[in-house]
Amino acid sequence: MPRLESPIHPDASPELKRLVNAMRETKAANPEKLSYKDLAARAHFSTASLSLAASGKRMPTWEVTWAYVSSCDLDAKENDWRQLWEAARDAEEARSAASADSDATEPNASRRPNTRRRVSVADLVREEVARQQQLVPFRTSDVDATRTALALCTTADDFRQLLNELKGSLKSDELKERARSKGRILRKSDIHAMLDGDGIPDTEPLHAFLVACEVAQGQIHEWHHTATRLKISQARVYDPPEEEPPLSRAMQSLRRLRGELNIHNLVALATLIVTIMQIVTIVQYGKP
Repeated sequence: MPRLESPIHPDASPELKRLVNAMRETKAANPEKLSYKDLAARAHFSTASLSLAASGKRMPTWEVTWAYVSSCDLDAKENDWRQLWEAARDAEEARSAASADSDATEPNASRRPNTRRRVSVADLVREEVARQQQLVPFRTSDVDATRTALALCTTADDFRQLLNELKGSLKSDELKERARSKGRILRKSDIHAMLDGDGIPDTEPLHAFLVACEVAQGQIHEWHHTATRLKISQARVYDPPEEEPPLSRAMQSLRRLRGELNIHNLVALATLIVTIMQIVTIVQYGKP
């Protein structure tokens, strides 16, 4: 089932929003209910490029726009869509030029901090891959994007975000059933720990999750390699415990000793004490 579209970017011009809305409506009207993966196979552009083109975050190229539309609607009229696209392009260029003039005349414009924030490693890679895909079609694939995103992972949070991207709209029950059909055990608790936990997932649940998401065998190895790398990185970050006071260490030793003693040890200890006392008495008095 196709994923629900995210809201159109609020910074898009009215003309760009009109273009994006028309693109989305054309895709939704397709009787086959195409996912972006299906659309990518038809349009010969990556899913990232097509998704970005229909997001309103930036002005898509004509090639991507027409590939998107014509793959959804075989009867689409190129001239009509070209006019709609050109109107959006002109509006975006005019707004960009006005913004540049405003920045140039504003005092201390060069000192203003950059407030743009990258949400995640996955977002950063997706935007760059989409940009490269629009420049040179067929050069960058989704596999390359995933490989790059895994290479850029530095924290467990980065890794979880990529796992959530991989899961998409699949439900936990669907993942469990997919894993079971492939001879793997995947519990809901495993899925929850991987997507919402704190650490790096264990090898077996991670493997079952990747299999359920239909990740290719070659890519599964790269996921495991990244998980291992992050685990090693976390293990190296180690803060030695603070030195405990001598009295505290002594009390802990006594508690451990008390825990280790049992009735047999006590009897043996009492027997040893009695034997020592008898030996001392013999040595002192010459008799028991």
